[in-house]
Amino acid sequence: MTDRPTLRVGVDVGGTFTDALLVDEVSGRFRLLKVPSVPDDPSRAVMDAVAGLLEEERRAPAEVRLLVHGTTLGINTLVQRKGTPTGLIVTQGFRDMLELGRGRLPSIHNFNAVNVPPLVGRDMVAEVRERLLASGEVRSALDRAELLDKARMLVDRGAEAIALCFLHSYRNPVHELAAVELIKDTLPGVFVSASHQVWPQAREYERAMATVINAYIGEPISRYYAKVKERLLSIGIVAPVVVTRSAGGVMSVESARQSPIETILSGPASGVSGAASIGGKIDEPRIVCLDMGGTTADVSVVDGAPAYSFETTAAGFTLSVPAIDIVAIGAGGGSVAWVDPSGVLKVGPQSAGAEPGPAAYGRGGVEPTVTDAYLLLGYLDSTNFLGGKIELDMESARAAMESLASRTGETATEVAAQIIEVANSNMYAELMPLLSRQGVDLESFGLFVYGGAGPTQGFMVAEELGIRRVIVPKIPGGMCALGGLLSDVRSEFVKSYFRAGEQVVPSELEDEFSKLEQGALSWLDSQGLVFESRSYVRSADMRYKGQSFDINVAVGSCAWDELREAFHERHESVYGHSDRRGELEIVTLRVHVIGALPRVADGPPAATAEFESVRHRRRSAWFKGGWRSADVYERGAIAVDTVLRGPALVEQYDTTVVIPPGWEVRCDVSGNLLAEYKV
Repeated sequence: MTDRPTLRVGVDVGGTFTDALLVDEVSGRFRLLKVPSVPDDPSRAVMDAVAGLLEEERRAPAEVRLLVHGTTLGINTLVQRKGTPTGLIVTQGFRDMLELGRGRLPSIHNFNAVNVPPLVGRDMVAEVRERLLASGEVRSALDRAELLDKARMLVDRGAEAIALCFLHSYRNPVHELAAVELIKDTLPGVFVSASHQVWPQAREYERAMATVINAYIGEPISRYYAKVKERLLSIGIVAPVVVTRSAGGVMSVESARQSPIETILSGPASGVSGAASIGGKIDEPRIVCLDMGGTTADVSVVDGAPAYSFETTAAGFTLSVPAIDIVAIGAGGGSVAWVDPSGVLKVGPQSAGAEPGPAAYGRGGVEPTVTDAYLLLGYLDSTNFLGGKIELDMESARAAMESLASRTGETATEVAAQIIEVANSNMYAELMPLLSRQGVDLESFGLFVYGGAGPTQGFMVAEELGIRRVIVPKIPGGMCALGGLLSDVRSEFVKSYFRAGEQVVPSELEDEFSKLEQGALSWLDSQGLVFESRSYVRSADMRYKGQSFDINVAVGSCAWDELREAFHERHESVYGHSDRRGELEIVTLRVHVIGALPRVADGPPAATAEFESVRHRRRSAWFKGGWRSADVYERGAIAVDTVLRGPALVEQYDTTVVIPPGWEVRCDVSGNLLAEYKV
């Protein structure tokens, strides 16, 4: 054991597998372990994976310096509606805020579309007398006795968490602060979430929605992380635990427990961050990220840096919090294939999950899935799945496929091939609108594929989209865990400002940014970590006077002339035009803070074996409508600058890379596979 801890462990809890990646900071050596997720107790899989890693590497728990955790627990709690029963207290007259929303149809082309039921029913919304003006001035004081009466009423009706959203509290939180204190003193077991802490910006519906979601998932998230720390302590891990954020970066468990809404897209976001980091190193800054796991495929665009959104949708709800812009598609390795009443083959969004999993896992699954199709089409080796730790059941996979084939009048192989085609079409239908909105020129972007199923499906998706470059990282199955390990501590601090151009005073603007930076510095100090450096990025949400929505502009100087010019340039780049004579206003000030953690050394280079020594066998696999003989390679033995040509299969512990005919693949010095379509 070394004199000081040198190990970092990244953990990503997925719907099918829990991934744990161990990295030595000094040597860059890494090891990945995948264990089946435990839906009823995800923390158990975390403990098993971490303990298994240390045992395989013969390292002591005390050598772990930092554990980075990513999870989809927040979004899963929201989707499955398994959160804490929540009550909402609002300003008198605003009881129907959640019911009214923004008055938008879920689908503008479907007049029969049904709105997503609110997380908090009308009977669980209470009004209290209090009122602030838009300036933040108190017009009517908070009626404290009424507040406590309403809080008790909601608890009597079953609320275990209470969300507070008072009008204009983003300008002056005095009433919400008093309400939080009163409720915590009187009802100590109730989780309280206040809007000025969660999303201190104008637009009361969005602010209320964010606060309700924070309260709804707060207690389950808090319990989960407490259990994770308890289980890690039981195996001797005393290192700090940090959590990946939806907007990229990491934060302490304590911060995650206070603001769980920031972890809604925790796992997928860290994968995009990792992909962006690797893309920058290999001169591929423009990539479309495809993270295909067991349950979903997550897609995001990186153009030099990940694309961010200040308004995203999760489980049908609007989330107005910063997050990496990710679209989830119901197409993963565990996605179930089925036939609709009209006889059309469909894939997903239902998933076999971790239990029972695809039929090929031999755990009782009987429905055909994408993974079963992979096995029947020769893409997977039944004896070499997860490095041989799991033997796939070919007969069960075939039986599941034949049950579907009996309804379509085709063979099991034909149906398996159709499942892959339908999965490709599903991704195409979801991806093309996203790429169009992002202004992606497919000729200048590569497809960066990861996740357990990403490299298996990715080349076929690229062909469907017309993308001619594919990048497969060295450890695609552990990319979300790796992304967390490569991330710094980050957060964002905001303040509503509302000043038109003639009202902007540079010295006042500088003071406001300085106050936000002081708050950010205090937050960094509270994380309990050592940073190599600290930095701040200033920006402002601006708009033309009278507009309803705004765009985010980087702030280099507080001089109004420079801010105005920066806005016009940004508006032109986003919308293709600007009105340089139009009046402008600043809506919100933002400070993004970054605490840089010590860098991890680059891992060992790719192998130096001769090309012929890595082609160890051949097998038949289904390509372009028929069986073809494909070369089979072991990923770890492929030498730098080795060139592979499809059809070929590259096997490794965490995935199988399926290379169709027409593709040429080169291994770079870091072990990444860089592919080009040569047809």
